[in-house]
Amino acid sequence: MTLPDYLRVLRDRWLVVLALVVVGGLAAGASWHLRPPEYTATVTMYVSAQTTDTASAAYQGAQLSEQRVTSYIEVINSDLLREDVVRALRSDDLGRISAESAPDSVLIRVSVTHPSPERAAAVANAVGTVVPRLVDDLERPASTDAIAPVSVRTVKPAAVPVAPSSIGLPVTLAVGLLGGLALGIGAALARNALDRSVTDLDQLRLLTGAPNLGTIAYDGGVPKRPLTVHEDEQSPRREAFRTLRTNLRFVDVDNPRSVIVVTSAVAGEGKTTTTANLGIALASAGHRVVLVEADLRRPKLSETLGLDNAVGVTSVLSGDLRVDQVIQHGPGGIHLLSSGPLPPNPSEILASQQMAALIAELRERYDTVLIDTPPVLPVTDAAAVASATDGAILVCRHRSTTSDQVTSARAALRSASAALLGTVFTMAPRSGPLAYQQYRGYARTDQERAAASARRPAPGGVPRVSLPVPAAALDDEQVGGSRNNGAPWPQPTPRPR
Repeated sequence: MTLPDYLRVLRDRWLVVLALVVVGGLAAGASWHLRPPEYTATVTMYVSAQTTDTASAAYQGAQLSEQRVTSYIEVINSDLLREDVVRALRSDDLGRISAESAPDSVLIRVSVTHPSPERAAAVANAVGTVVPRLVDDLERPASTDAIAPVSVRTVKPAAVPVAPSSIGLPVTLAVGLLGGLALGIGAALARNALDRSVTDLDQLRLLTGAPNLGTIAYDGGVPKRPLTVHEDEQSPRREAFRTLRTNLRFVDVDNPRSVIVVTSAVAGEGKTTTTANLGIALASAGHRVVLVEADLRRPKLSETLGLDNAVGVTSVLSGDLRVDQVIQHGPGGIHLLSSGPLPPNPSEILASQQMAALIAELRERYDTVLIDTPPVLPVTDAAAVASATDGAILVCRHRSTTSDQVTSARAALRSASAALLGTVFTMAPRSGPLAYQQYRGYARTDQERAAASARRPAPGGVPRVSLPVPAAALDDEQVGGSRNNGAPWPQPTPRPR
């Protein structure tokens, strides 16, 4: 991975990083609050050799003192010293005792850390009293008349510390936040490495071998208002479906696809909402569009459009009603052939010759037929009906559909000899490279153009008069067809009935 890839992962997983940074900061603050402040008292001792006054003896004594310092430090850090200090103070509350010495030095610094400053000084001074006696016992020669070669004496007693030696709150918080940041970055990278969901368009194109026809950004208001007819003409979501409509028309210019299956790998990817809004976008451009609710297990399309599904596909296939008797008019100028009564054998019905004949009849009646089917992987319904169509659109949800599911869905459609026309990426983030543009801030409405024209002075300084916008000046999406200087653009020739 390159540096931009790492930055992209951190941007996508910023919640994980932020959560662990907050946890690290809170843990550091809690530990500082619960841990009492500690004080450190230090006593300094001097190691000297007992030698004669000759120069060679003094040099040898200095070398001996330096050699003894290391050994004495080990003795001070051992349990032997602690036992003597406990007996001297008649208490085992000694805190932490540590000894150190600089290289080539005969000074030993003994530090005692304790929550009580007075106790820390008392223990340190007790160490300064016990160590010389202990060294005398260790260095006592066998002869009673001989002098110990090395002695230790205290040169700087310990004073009662005033300021705590423990880490302060700012440093503790900084350490906690940095630790949380490191854990957050590691967790984000690990989660990205283990994540099998589809996160970008390049990955989706590589898995399917088909172009991406549209990207629909996440909108929290979709469950309450799923249809784009309830939104402003210049809304980004409505423009996204216009883009999907345009890309679909140019999938194969030489062989236009009029009967299309809209499906997904698993449930909850947004295929039904995509089918409804794509149909509305096609109808607004002057296409005769019918939506077929071919999900005979859990039909949702009629509910999304606010229509009834008491009669529909199964009513026609059973011979009870004709197509023109069950077609309903939906919002945005679309027609709907709902599911009808749910049968016990949906896969067999959708794969029947009657279903193929129904699709052929709808092909003759309408410019575009969009068939909403169940997901590909749980059941075979979509593959059963796809063989009688011109191809399929696979709807994939950002960070939900996994790469294995996409690959399996593609294989299922291929086994049914259904062409995969392209993909639609739903629930994409609002920001970042996958987000679609906020066209509200880019395109100007007719009222804004009229207001801007009125504010500009006319030639000769005569103020312009604001007039109502004529119907000929409306955008193509507002009247159902485009306008060119007041004249309509050529519309597609309707398919012969």
